[in-house]
Amino acid sequence: MKVYHFTTLLLFLVACGESSSNNNVEIVPAKGLVRTIASAQCERIFSCCNNEDLKIVLAGQDELTQASCEKNLEKQLSAFFGPSIESAQKKEWITLKASKIASCGEAIGTQSCATISDDSTQIQRFEACRDAVVAKQESSGFCENNFECKSSFCVSGSEAGSCKTIPGAGSACESGTCGRGFFCDETDSCTPLGVQGDACLSNSNCLSQRCNIEDDTCEPEVGLCNG
Repeated sequence: MKVYHFTTLLLFLVACGESSSNNNVEIVPAKGLVRTIASAQCERIFSCCNNEDLKIVLAGQDELTQASCEKNLEKQLSAFFGPSIESAQKKEWITLKASKIASCGEAIGTQSCATISDDSTQIQRFEACRDAVVAKQESSGFCENNFECKSSFCVSGSEAGSCKTIPGAGSACESGTCGRGFFCDETDSCTPLGVQGDACLSNSNCLSQRCNIEDDTCEPEVGLCNG
């Protein structure tokens, strides 16, 4: 299982609350849902992780408490994702459905313990969150974040990025990137992440993110936050 320090446990956010308008575009402020998502994620972390796990997942925090987790995550989300969400609305690249936001939070709060340390910015993996954050950008449309694309895949460009179809097994990599569960191999093709015993050249080749440099094979996943 891929493990991230708390500073990278950032959830993509949307927000509920009073709306404002910008050139007749309804802007839903981010503040309300930031709290909802921070609460859901931290509650799940503390449900899944024991004290030793928490020291890894919440590395850098002064206090290993749920309240401290929520406070720190809310602060990080507000700084990094609030502006992105509101900017995407102004550009009309996404539509937020306030009536669906609570369900998105519930999906995050009930996710499998095995995914608690996954890259949490990719919340479009939750169907309920895709219903709340409706991407409007078609293939080849401009984008800055995955959540703006109907395909959930934005490839960075020199200025704005471009929405692309997520490359899967055997497909050519897009700017060195593949869809979830795949890695870009030495032939620039998308290959499924290796499981225990599969050949590997680096940690990024393995589902566990652990490649044994002595025999170049994937090691088993570390038991972290298993509930």
